[in-house]
Amino acid sequence: LVTRQPLVIPDTRRDLLARDNEFTLALGLAAYLSVPLIVAGQVLGSLCVADRHPRDWTAEQVATLTGLAGQVMAEVQLQVDVASRGELERRLADLETSYQALLERLPGVVYTLSPEGPNPVIHISPQIETLLGEPAADCISDPALWDRLVHLDDAEWVAAECERTNQTGEPFVAEYRMRTRAGQVRWVRDEAVLVRGGDGRPLLWQG
Repeated sequence: LVTRQPLVIPDTRRDLLARDNEFTLALGLAAYLSVPLIVAGQVLGSLCVADRHPRDWTAEQVATLTGLAGQVMAEVQLQVDVASRGELERRLADLETSYQALLERLPGVVYTLSPEGPNPVIHISPQIETLLGEPAADCISDPALWDRLVHLDDAEWVAAECERTNQTGEPFVAEYRMRTRAGQVRWVRDEAVLVRGGDGRPLLWQG
């Protein structure tokens, strides 16, 4: 944050500042990327992504996160500068469109789930169709989605892990098999975190 530049750490175990950091140790983070959020010349915080395995962050990934940070900063700036509610709503809609476009450029599947079981899909990026042959629109609020997609041999323990993390609020991390619409089997690594409101109430799972 002091440098006001992106912080790129491919391997926290080899980084002098990160390797003994309580936050990275507690969450088991092996790679870390963050971009500062600067509004009106003030650093408010940072937008971060992390991995539990070391990785070489690419220039494209840094640029994508920087773009997302720009959208966040613009949204915060709106709350500071825009007095007209109608103008605010219009500009927020434009930012939401830009944000969705950036998410759809990411190579992985990005999704949002309800915080309560059976965790129906609220939003999912179009990449799900490339991965499993399922159109994103068909996944929204489908109560039978996970029963249909998760491989039968993994369904029981994946459902149990979902229920456990719903109860504890711990991050969901699992590798399991899913079935495509054409009947093929695909291995996936699924990671999600529970997002809470200011009052601590669970709002959604972001994965």
